[in-house]
Amino acid sequence: MNIFILCAVCKPQRRPDGSLMNGLIACEPFTEVKPAARGSKNRAKGTLEENSIKVSAEVYRKFMKEKVIPKIRERLKWKKGVVITIRHDGAKTHNSKGNAAFFERLGRKDGWTILFDTQSAQSPDVNVLDIGIFNGLQAKSEEYRMDSSSVSDLVARVKCTFFNYPWQQLDNCFAVLHEHYRSIRMCDGGNKYPDPHGGI
Repeated sequence: MNIFILCAVCKPQRRPDGSLMNGLIACEPFTEVKPAARGSKNRAKGTLEENSIKVSAEVYRKFMKEKVIPKIRERLKWKKGVVITIRHDGAKTHNSKGNAAFFERLGRKDGWTILFDTQSAQSPDVNVLDIGIFNGLQAKSEEYRMDSSSVSDLVARVKCTFFNYPWQQLDNCFAVLHEHYRSIRMCDGGNKYPDPHGGI
């Protein structure tokens, strides 16, 4: 079973009350729950089942509007009035079919200023998820796929892994991201720079 998952993180930081926000914002699988069309020896017809769905521009827009943006506002509520930038990669579904204009309007609703930026093409070194988190999730997912009894079981395990990702390690990922940007600037925007991944 293959499932695409939409993840959102920010740099771990202190809330105004001094408590730690660990940087883990959202882990949303592209799935839907529907009644089973047919019965089997394992479940009756009509039993609710979770299954993967195709990620289209419309689906991505819906997930951002209904799942990710509300969680950003909830988990970073003291940031209202401050510019927040969401960086996603250049996948066609992210900005096609009017999504770029839709996100521009969505990010400015209710007094928030959430901007959307597209990652440079073929540049995983400037994606903090690619630097660390996805590697851990991918390794665990292979293990989970072998012994998960259902999509719901697999999703639950992946979410558990995501939300238990050590904040110190995520903070290190952002430090590496900063070093990548610094190295890119030092070689005038080129890609021939040393990899500062060490220790992540």
